[in-house]
Amino acid sequence: MNNLMFLGAKSCGKSTIMDSLCRLLIEKGYRVFSFNTQDDIPMEFIAQFRGEYDSVLLEASELTDVNIADMADASVVLVGDIERGGVFAVLYGMYVLLKGRCISGFLINKFRGDDRILTPGLKFLEEKTGVPFLGLIPYVSEEDEFIEIFRMSVEFDLMSKILGVDL
Repeated sequence: MNNLMFLGAKSCGKSTIMDSLCRLLIEKGYRVFSFNTQDDIPMEFIAQFRGEYDSVLLEASELTDVNIADMADASVVLVGDIERGGVFAVLYGMYVLLKGRCISGFLINKFRGDDRILTPGLKFLEEKTGVPFLGLIPYVSEEDEFIEIFRMSVEFDLMSKILGVDL
């Protein structure tokens, strides 16, 4: 299994997405480790980090989220919270700031409404970056319901390629 890291703003849903993916992998018989930056980093992991986009602006010698992903040879999935507004600008801006390093996919969380209105933004994002869109996760009020919504919302063929496992 390949290493994977979720990067996004604070409270964008990284932890819930990560927990759901870990539960799915465990159901499939995989042994997974998840952690935050303050914990010891195992050799194989799925992680979410501090949630500060500006951490990419730190010096290259400092331990930033993306430097950790580089060291661990991890793929990065950028998660955007559509409730905050400007989700395409945030995701594209992060991609540009990171110079595309390690970025394997985009997820948008907390969506409400008709997803067809996002088509132009998704097309722009994929054309400009060459990075696939992995899924649009609807707003869910109860965390217990999230795993089922996650199963229905994510492009598991693409996620399987990133992780190197069958989902």
